[in-house]
Amino acid sequence: MKTILTAILLFVSINVFAQTTLSAGVGRAYEFAKGEQKSVFKELIISQVNQTFGNFTLSAVTLAVNDSIAAGYIGTGASYSFGMSKDSAQQFFIGANILKGESKDALVGIGISMRQKKTLLGLHLQHDLVKGNQWVAFTIQQLLF
Repeated sequence: MKTILTAILLFVSINVFAQTTLSAGVGRAYEFAKGEQKSVFKELIISQVNQTFGNFTLSAVTLAVNDSIAAGYIGTGASYSFGMSKDSAQQFFIGANILKGESKDALVGIGISMRQKKTLLGLHLQHDLVKGNQWVAFTIQQLLF
């Protein structure tokens, strides 16, 4: 009973003090391969659930990647917003993320994004922890709510 009441209280407090948003989008990345591996362009599909506390945002991230082979990643991200307009229609974010792939794949990265009303444009640098490759990605996302 205590656990249920604690969970309800936590859920209510998160929803009272945080703003929840859902965003989905697409992107294009270029993977700079090391050694004999081949550098390739990748297509990205991104979805995020964001909890915003003031200027700080925590995100649950899913990423689908396709070059010649499809792969999926899931993970978390954190960002800090600055340069907000009075109505929050324009914001800039700097953030970091860590994503775990389907097998041993893992990505860690940083990025900068600009929000204009309900559209997010982002530039991201990712490092593949297994292959040692670097990714540069450009994304566009739409806030769904």
